Amino acid sequence: MTQDRHHTHPAPRNVVRQPRWQWLVVFLILMLPALAQAVPQCSDVFPQAIRSNAQPPDVLTLPPFPSPNDGALNVPNGGTVNLGPGDYYFTSVNVENNATVNINGPVRIFVQGNTVIENNINFNNPGNPANLVVLAYSNATIGNNTTFNGILYAEGAVQLSNGTRITGAVTARGAVGTHPNTVATYDPDAVENADFGGLCQNEAGGPVEVSANGEFDSPVIVEAGEPVLFEAWVQGCPSANHWRDTWQVDGATEQGPDTSGTTACDRSPIPWTTSFSDPGSYEVTFISDYCTGFSVPVCNFFNQWQEHGRGSIIIEVLEPEIDVVIDYRMESTEWTGDAGEVIDSSGFDNHGTAINDPQTSLTDPIRPGDPGTCRYATVPTDGRINTSAPGALSTPNNMSVAFWFRAVDVGPEGSILALGDLSGLYARPLEILRRSEGNLRAVFTDQNDNESFLDHDTSAFSGDWVHIAVTRRQQAVSGGQQQITERLYLDGNLITENQRTQSNPPDLISPANIHIGGLPGVFGSTADYDDVIFANGALDPDELDAFRLRDLPCDLISNPDHIRLIHPGSGLTCAPFDVQVQACDDPDCTELFSEETEVGFVSPAGNWSQNPVSFTGQTTVSLQVTTPGPATLDAVSDPEADNPTRCFDGAGAETCVLDIADSGFLIDVEDHIAGVTVTGTLSAVRTDEETLECVAGFGNDEKEVRFWSDYANPGSGTAPISIEGSPVDTAAPGSTRNLFFDADGQAGFSLSYPDVGRMTLNAEYTGEPGTEEEGLEMTGSGQFIARPSHFELEIDNNPAAEGPAGPVFATAGVDFDIEVSARNANNSITPNFGNESPAEAVDFDLELVEPAGGSDPNLVGSFGAFDSDCDGNTAPGVACGTFYWPEVGIISLTPRLTSGAYLGSEDVVGQSEESIGRFIPDHFTVSSRPVRNRVDLNNCEAASFTYIGEPFAVDFTLQARNALGAPTNNYHDEFARLDADELDIDASPEPPEVLDADLQWERGLGLADVQLKLPRDAPKGPYPDYTVSIDPTDSDGVGLGSEEDDEVGTTELRFGRIVVDNAIGSELAPLDLPWRAEHWNGDTWQVNQDDDCTVMALADDVVLIDASGTESDGETSVSVGEGSTSVETEDSRLELVDGAGWFRFTAPDQPGWVDLRLNLEDNWPFLRDDLSDDDNYDDDPQGRASFGLFDGSPRRIFIQETAPR
Repeated sequence: MTQDRHHTHPAPRNVVRQPRWQWLVVFLILMLPALAQAVPQCSDVFPQAIRSNAQPPDVLTLPPFPSPNDGALNVPNGGTVNLGPGDYYFTSVNVENNATVNINGPVRIFVQGNTVIENNINFNNPGNPANLVVLAYSNATIGNNTTFNGILYAEGAVQLSNGTRITGAVTARGAVGTHPNTVATYDPDAVENADFGGLCQNEAGGPVEVSANGEFDSPVIVEAGEPVLFEAWVQGCPSANHWRDTWQVDGATEQGPDTSGTTACDRSPIPWTTSFSDPGSYEVTFISDYCTGFSVPVCNFFNQWQEHGRGSIIIEVLEPEIDVVIDYRMESTEWTGDAGEVIDSSGFDNHGTAINDPQTSLTDPIRPGDPGTCRYATVPTDGRINTSAPGALSTPNNMSVAFWFRAVDVGPEGSILALGDLSGLYARPLEILRRSEGNLRAVFTDQNDNESFLDHDTSAFSGDWVHIAVTRRQQAVSGGQQQITERLYLDGNLITENQRTQSNPPDLISPANIHIGGLPGVFGSTADYDDVIFANGALDPDELDAFRLRDLPCDLISNPDHIRLIHPGSGLTCAPFDVQVQACDDPDCTELFSEETEVGFVSPAGNWSQNPVSFTGQTTVSLQVTTPGPATLDAVSDPEADNPTRCFDGAGAETCVLDIADSGFLIDVEDHIAGVTVTGTLSAVRTDEETLECVAGFGNDEKEVRFWSDYANPGSGTAPISIEGSPVDTAAPGSTRNLFFDADGQAGFSLSYPDVGRMTLNAEYTGEPGTEEEGLEMTGSGQFIARPSHFELEIDNNPAAEGPAGPVFATAGVDFDIEVSARNANNSITPNFGNESPAEAVDFDLELVEPAGGSDPNLVGSFGAFDSDCDGNTAPGVACGTFYWPEVGIISLTPRLTSGAYLGSEDVVGQSEESIGRFIPDHFTVSSRPVRNRVDLNNCEAASFTYIGEPFAVDFTLQARNALGAPTNNYHDEFARLDADELDIDASPEPPEVLDADLQWERGLGLADVQLKLPRDAPKGPYPDYTVSIDPTDSDGVGLGSEEDDEVGTTELRFGRIVVDNAIGSELAPLDLPWRAEHWNGDTWQVNQDDDCTVMALADDVVLIDASGTESDGETSVSVGEGSTSVETEDSRLELVDGAGWFRFTAPDQPGWVDLRLNLEDNWPFLRDDLSDDDNYDDDPQGRASFGLFDGSPRRIFIQETAPR
C-alpha cells in the first residue's frame, strides 16, 4: 500500500497548537512602544480645571490593579473617614450623603470600579488639593453641593452635578459632564506639587528619588568609614515582568545590575548600604530599567532594557572627627600619689594618678631643647599611672594609643600599657606587653573572647627610646560587612597589621580603667614613658607622626646636676688659657644637660672672654689671670645646678686651683686627625713688667726640654704621644727633647698621636747648675683634640649585589650584624673611641641604591659599646650592632658621628659601604576574590559554575612582606622575582591546565589573573567544591608564610554536553527544534538548569543540512521539498534559559525535513557528546525537524527514537 505524504483529510490551520508563551511574546512585542514610552508632563495631562476626552500622549498609563487590595470603600450617610498618607486600592468607592472624607496626605486613591461621591460631601475640605490624587479605572460621579479639593483622573466618564465645587483639576479619557452651577477652579500649584507616583513628571519628582540616611536634599554630609543607607523610591512603574536595579557612584557601577521579577515600585524603597573611605564629594545614582523582551537573557542578548528612570543624590564625605581624649605629657616636677595629679592636656580632664611612686625626669629626654619633649615619666617595677577609661572609649572599636617608651630594667615578661583590666591571659580589650619570649605584642580581645595579635621583635626593649602606636579601625564595607584593620607602628613605621572582613563582628568590651606600666597585682618592668595619648578613632600615619615629632615649650625645666670646669692646671699672667665648661646631667657627666644653661664665673676675677656665657651641653671660654700665684675657679648657673661646681685639671685630677706664673711655656698644638703628624709650637715667655704682655724668655739658643702627656678625655689610654718621632712619657719628669728657640722665644716640634681624645701636653725646663740659669724653672701645658680620620664598616657575608639579579644578602626584617671601627689616618683602630665622657657614638646615613625611587626606611637597631667585635672578642675602638632593614633592595651606608662634632671640634664621616644587599622579602601573603566562571562568555558574570574543559579565571593578590609581617613596597619591577610561571598552581580533586597566567607587581603587591580549565575526557564529577591553590616560590626561594592559606578560589565544575532533540510538526506552521544543556550528576545526565549563558551563533555554530545533504550555515534558508525553511532569529531561543532553548523553523508549506547540527568544535568543545559511543566526547549534537504529520507505514509494529545516552 502506498502511503500519501500529504494529510489524508483536510487539516485546520491550527493543527499544531501554539504554546501560550508565544502569544505572550507577540503581545509584548506589540506593547513595546507603550512600555518604552516616556511619561508625560503632569501639566500636559491636567492643563486646565476640566479636560474632557483626553487623548495620548498626554494621558496617564495606570498600573495594573493589584490583588490582593483594600476592597471597597463605603462611607455611610453622615459618616467620617480619615485617610493617612499612602496609596489605597479600592475596588469601588461609594460615599453617601452628608459624609466627610478627611485627607491627611499626601494620598493616592486607585479605584477599580465606579467612583460615586453623593450629595453634600466634604471630600478633603478644607485641605490642600495637592494632597489628594484620585485615579479611577472606570467612571466617576460627584453629586450636588459636594466640595472636592484634589485632582481626579478617570479612564471613563466623569459627571459633575449641581453646585459641585472642584478646586484642583479633572481630566477624563471619556466625557466630562457639568451643570451650569458647577464651579471648577484650576490649581496649577496642586498639579505641580501632587505626588502622582511617577505617572507623570512634575516638581514633586521623577520616577526615581534617592535618599541617603533618610535625607533627600543634597548634599548629605557623612563621615569617612560611616555606613550610609541609600534608598531608591520608584514610582509609576509600567507593566513589565523583569526589572533591573543598578547603583552607581560617580558613574561607575558599584552594585548590580541586579534583576527581579517584581516591579521596582512594589519593592520600593530599594536599599543599598555602603561606605566611603576617602573624603570628597560623590554622586550616587540609582537606575531602574525594565525588560521589553520576554526574558532576562533575551533582554541581555538583544539589549532590550528600557530605562524607567534614574535618581541621584550628592554625598559629601568628611574626615571622621577624632578626639584625642587623653594626652599625658609628663611635665609635672613631682608626683605625690594624689588623685588626678598626672595632668591630661587633651581638654577632656581625664587626669591620672601616679601609683607606687612614678616620677618625672629631664635627664635623657627623647629630644632635648626648648621646645622639645621636655620631661618624661619613670614608672618603677611595681608602679603604674592609672585613670578611669573615658566615655569616648566605652566601645573602643575605633581607637588609637601612642606613646614614647624606653625599657630601663627589662623583666622576663610584663605589661607595658593596658586599656582595661586583666581578665584571663590579657587585659581587655587591649594590652601592650613584653612576652616571655622577649618580643613586643599588642593584643585585642572582643566580647566573644576572640584574640587578635600584633607582634614585633625585641628591639622595643633595647634601652633606647622607641615610639609605639596601635590603632584599630572598624568600618562598613559593601555587602553589609564590617572591615576591621588593626595596626602596630614603631618609630613611625608600620610594622604589622591585621585586616579582616566580618558580618556583625562582636564589639570590644567597655574598659573600666587605663594602666600605664604594670597591672594591679602584676608587676611590670621599670620603664620610661612620655607623650601618652589615647584617641577615639584610628589616627592615620601622618596624625601619629604629628604626635611622635611634637616638640612643646618646656615650661617646667629641671636643673643640671653640676657645672664642670676643665682647665690646664697652670697658666701665665701674660697669656689667656682655655677653660672647657660643661653642664652635666649626672655626677659622672656621662650625659650633658639638655637645656640651655647660663653660667657666670665668680672666681677668679680675671679677664674671662665671656661672663656670663649661655650654651647647651658644653662650650669653651678663655681666661687670663694677671696675678701670679694660685687661682681658684668657681661658677654659678641658671638654672641653678643641684650640686657645687666641680673642676678638673689637664691630668684628670679634680681641683679648682691653677698655678699662675709670670714666666713659663705656652704650648700650641692644633686639633687634628689622629695619626697625622702636626707641628706644635713651644713658646718660652715671661711677663713684661710694664706692658704685662708676653715677651721671649729664651732667644737663639738650644734648650733641653722635658715633655710628658696626660689623658684628659678619656681619662686613660694606652698610646703615647710622639714628639720629634719618639714617644714621650705619660708622667713627670718626662722625656727630654733638645729644641732650638729662635729670637722670639719659639721652638717648633713635630707631634703625632695615634689614638683619639683630648690630650694634655706638659713641658718643663730647669736651668743647669753652675750657669746663670741655675734655679730657673719654666713649665707649661696645652691641650689638643685628636679625632678619628674615618669609620670603617665590616658586614660579614655581604655580597655587594650590583642589581636585582645580584646575590642575596639578607631577608627584610631579619637581624644581621654590622661591625664599626674608628680609624686614624693610618687606618689603624683608635682604641679610646667610645670611652669619652660623654661617650661619642656612630650613626648611619642610609641611601637607597636600587630600586630607584623606592622606599628607604632607616635601619632599625643600634651599636653596642666600643669594646668588642661581632665575634665577641675584646676589641677597644670596635663596636658591634644588630640591625635589620625592613625593605627590599640594595642600600648604601655611610657611618658618621652621632654628635656631629668630636668632643666639640669637627665632624667625622666614615667610608661608605656602597652596596649592601640584596635584601629580599621573607614571605608572601595571599588574598583572593570570587572565581570568575565561564570567563570567555559575555554577560555571564553571575554564573555559579563552569563546565569541565571550559576556561574559568582565578584572581588573587600576593603581598610581599618582611619577617615582621609588614609590606615590602620595593618588591616590584626587576626586584619582584616572582613570575606568573612560578605560582605553582594546583587544585583539588584534580590539577587544572593553566591556559594563561599574568602577574603584575606594583609596590610589593602582586595582582594575579590566572585562566584555568580542567581537562575533559570521560564524564566525571560534579565537583561542587573545586578548590584552586598556589605554592609560589620566587627565584630567591621566597614562598608563602608558614601559616598562610594557599587557597585562592573555589567553584563548581560540571561535565556537560549539548543535546538537540528531533521534532515533527505541520508543514503549515513554524516548528521548534528543542536543544538543551545537560550535565553529569555522577549517576546520570540531567538538564543543567543553571545554564543561562550558553548561546549559539547561527552563522558560526549552526549547520543546516537539507535532504540532498547540502550543508549551509544557520542563517541560510534551506529547501524542504518544493518549499524552504529557515531559523527565525527573533522567535528562537538561541541563548539557554534554565538550560533549555529552541530553534524555530519557519513553515515550509511543503512536507520534508531538515537536519540541524551544532558545530561545537571551535567555540564549545567542552559541550560535545559521545554519539558514536566510542568513549570519546568529540561528536557534535544533531537533530531533525520533520514537517508533515505522516504517521508511517500501517504495518509498523513498533518504533522508538533513540535518545542520547
